[in-house]
Amino acid sequence: MKKFEFVIKDEMGIHARPAGLLVKEAKKYESKITIVKEGRQAAATKLMAVMGLGGMRTECGSCDRRRR
Repeated sequence: MKKFEFVIKDEMGIHARPAGLLVKEAKKYESKITIVKEGRQAAATKLMAVMGLGGMRTECGSCDRRRR
């Protein structure tokens, strides 16, 4: 499993447009991509869940290079 860490510094968390771009890109891959913050997690393919987490760590199960 590959992991990388990215911190959203804005106190309001990630805004709608960048969150939408992240979700759109995550949906292109077959791997399950999970966003994690302080023990809470959400699928990277769910816009409102991504926006609700703010700063995040990303985990990919068997990160594929193939897109759907």
